[in-house]
Amino acid sequence: MASANSTGAAGKSKPKKPHPDFPLFAHANGQWAKKVRGKLRYFGPWNDPNKKIKKKKKQKDDLLAGREPRIQAEGVTVNDMCNHYLTAREQDVRDRELSPRSFDDLLAECNRLVRFFGKDRLVADLMPDDFLALRSSLTTGKRGEVSKTTLANMINRQKSIFRWAYLNDLIDRPVKFGTGFDRPSERQIRKERNEVGPRMLEPEQIHAMLDEALPAMTAMILMGVNCGVGNYDLGFMRFKHIDLENGWLDYHRNKTGEQRRAKLWPETIKAIREYRELDRKEPKLSEFRDIVFVTRHGNPWASETKANSPISSQFYKLAKKVGIYRRGISFYTLRHIFRTVAGDSKDPDAVKLAMGHADNSISARYLQRISDERLEAVADVVHQWLFGNGGQER
Repeated sequence: MASANSTGAAGKSKPKKPHPDFPLFAHANGQWAKKVRGKLRYFGPWNDPNKKIKKKKKQKDDLLAGREPRIQAEGVTVNDMCNHYLTAREQDVRDRELSPRSFDDLLAECNRLVRFFGKDRLVADLMPDDFLALRSSLTTGKRGEVSKTTLANMINRQKSIFRWAYLNDLIDRPVKFGTGFDRPSERQIRKERNEVGPRMLEPEQIHAMLDEALPAMTAMILMGVNCGVGNYDLGFMRFKHIDLENGWLDYHRNKTGEQRRAKLWPETIKAIREYRELDRKEPKLSEFRDIVFVTRHGNPWASETKANSPISSQFYKLAKKVGIYRRGISFYTLRHIFRTVAGDSKDPDAVKLAMGHADNSISARYLQRISDERLEAVADVVHQWLFGNGGQER
């Protein structure tokens, strides 16, 4: 039994057991605890031990059977809900239904909910006024006011957590968010985008970057404009995905699993070969050895979890160096450029295949293949835009 002068969380003295037969002990983290089937289980803060023993009795059968105890709907806290939600989404990651990056986004929202409401706040007690206050807290981040798009994404994720809790019987009724927790309207988002300006660069700006870029970034910029490959997919692209002899990219998108096939320009092929022969360092880890683009330390140029990947940071530095950086410009802008210019080919189905865009329309179900000639025509349109008549002959 803990002594009267022993300390735990925040330097507080550990409480004595309320009676000799009390089955829990005061853990140093400030909670009552007990080891069940070799695993330490926690039953809440030191205050109100009688409530904790009632909770233990409710969960006893589940714990002894090796099951995670079912939470009683009327007592589900924000922390309980988030823990169960994240456990379910971790399984989605293992099943490859959810990317690690997306999981980290959801984890961030769970942490934000727990911090704002408090982990012991009951979900059933949350009212529209609470969500109005939550929304107000989301509008400002570490770097100032967050964008309308970012705010909309945060609200969407947070609402999905509460909806999941209802659909999976953690709570007895849907949460009423109130109109004060609505995401920004599409009109507000469009207005903000118009103020920022189009996510577009002109050919001379791209050439200015290519003139200053190191071999790896040169090849990656060309891949971005040539095929519309984004940061994550490019950072984990493997040699099996590119046919440099015949000039083709065959690479299912990591995000959606959609098929993608695109024609590679001679300039792109040359840049990849030069990078591979002159600048690429062989990774020490075998799992990275067939990745096309690796950093000086032998790691991928993208991150499974972080938005600020090496591609993002190096592109930002390069854009600043040549004087073309402005708000809204990033490596992913190259994907926007490809889609914008490729539209002049007037072959939307071929553009979708090159980008790996999903098409759930009825018409798409009947479309069984797209010829390589059509994909070459799309590549030619973008090539002509970037190089004019000064590029290499195709």
